[in-house]
Amino acid sequence: MRRKLIAVLAASVFAAEPAGVVRFGGQSVPGASVLATRGGHRVAALTDARGEFTLPEGTWKVQIEMQLFQTETREIVVPGAAVAV
Repeated sequence: MRRKLIAVLAASVFAAEPAGVVRFGGQSVPGASVLATRGGHRVAALTDARGEFTLPEGTWKVQIEMQLFQTETREIVVPGAAVAV
């Protein structure tokens, strides 16, 4: 049975701040694969030790994957500079 990851999306205007955090059961999920697409542009990342990742500004379709978990897909808007998702 696959468990569902929860992507907590929190926008920030600070470049060093994350665009979001990937969590499961209230705990951060480090090492989750994040694939963001916008038009023909693709950005791939892994969540850090706090479950956070960053993206350039814009509207992105974000797909989050982690072994043994259900894939989660959401559309997010990243304002200003890079933010974590």
